[in-house]
Amino acid sequence: MNNGPRKRRWCSTCPDAMYLLYDIIFTLCLLVSVPVLLARMAFRRKYRESFFAKVGIWPTKLRRRIRRLDRPIWIHALSVGELISAISLVRILHSEHPDIPLVVSTSTETGQALARSRLEGIAGGVFYAPLDARPVLNSVVRRIRPRMFLLVETDLWPCLLDVLNKTNVPSAFVNVRISTRSMNRYRHIRPMMRRILHTFSFIGAQTERDARRLEHIGAPVSRVQVTGNLKFDMRPAPLSDKERRAFAENLGWIYGAQPIIVSGSTHAGEERLLFRALARLRESFPNLVMLVAPRDRERFDVVHKLAVGMGFDTVLSSSKPKDPHTVVVLDVFGQLSHAYAIASAAFVGGSLVPQGGHNLLEPAAQGIPVLFGPHTEDFRDMAKEMENEGAGWRVMHETHLVQALETLLKDSSLRSELGERGIRFCARNRGAVEKTLHHIGALP
Repeated sequence: MNNGPRKRRWCSTCPDAMYLLYDIIFTLCLLVSVPVLLARMAFRRKYRESFFAKVGIWPTKLRRRIRRLDRPIWIHALSVGELISAISLVRILHSEHPDIPLVVSTSTETGQALARSRLEGIAGGVFYAPLDARPVLNSVVRRIRPRMFLLVETDLWPCLLDVLNKTNVPSAFVNVRISTRSMNRYRHIRPMMRRILHTFSFIGAQTERDARRLEHIGAPVSRVQVTGNLKFDMRPAPLSDKERRAFAENLGWIYGAQPIIVSGSTHAGEERLLFRALARLRESFPNLVMLVAPRDRERFDVVHKLAVGMGFDTVLSSSKPKDPHTVVVLDVFGQLSHAYAIASAAFVGGSLVPQGGHNLLEPAAQGIPVLFGPHTEDFRDMAKEMENEGAGWRVMHETHLVQALETLLKDSSLRSELGERGIRFCARNRGAVEKTLHHIGALP
């Protein structure tokens, strides 16, 4: 008879107990990592900037700018991929509600660089997301005074969401995808996930599968809606032939005079496969060149040395080469979309090695044939639909990649056909921003 009430009393204290345990574990982990952080800060300036920002020590200029804003909407995107999803949402929010200020946070240096370059004049402030420690969070939330918090795709921080919830700031979790890998992890902490997901007033899932998985790990069914993928609403301005020629010229190439393969967002283990494929293809296409854009900017020099070691005449794009080189390593941030535009064919990395893949839409939106490997777990539905509609080709290994590229390089009509299918595929799936804004607008 008394079991019921006892259970209810225990459950009522359960959230606070979970957060207390989380706070303790997070603090201990932070203390253990202090020596590593100090070493990185001593040798790398970027770590000093990001560390101080993450503990709430902002530059004076940023503090003054944020102080002048009247209760902004705070949008958070983990890194580059998430920020690309957020950009169209931020721009349309600014266009439709110019009187409401916006601020954007990211957790990585590359995300910061992209936000500052793409959202200049739109976001009232761009800053590093604070550490998930209550004293820091309380200070930052008081400083920003947000009217709403929008989390894009991932980067769930329990204390941040709890602090926002307790200060009556409505939160929305948008463009959510739950991979099989994430689903398996979240199952082990379902009580905590349930508590976290209940802090959101609205959750926008990319697909029906994502919605079902969200509900399975504890999201309230009434707050979950399928809104589509914000990345489809990314509309890169098409480059004119003149702009494409100018971009290629900055790389030492002549647009239209030679076949160009652009390999974007590559990971360790992929570049060697790509360079071997390039060597084999140059037997049939001796003027073929390749641009490689490593996902991690720390690997620019590593990839450059690898290409040189494999016998290729190689250069970094930042040097603005005047003479043509067989391989160019793109080490200038924010130029991958333009690079795709000059490609005869594009390969999207993180897919020949088990990294889950990256954004397939950037080259497709430019009308460029898209190739990707077998590992597209993070973009499973998108990759499958592109395959089914003939808007992209999956290659399973190096030899398959060589065969696919050879077929495309020999047939300009086929390249044009695949490019047109990619453009139509992107256009047909747009609308996620409109749906997301509709639901956000209904929040208190």
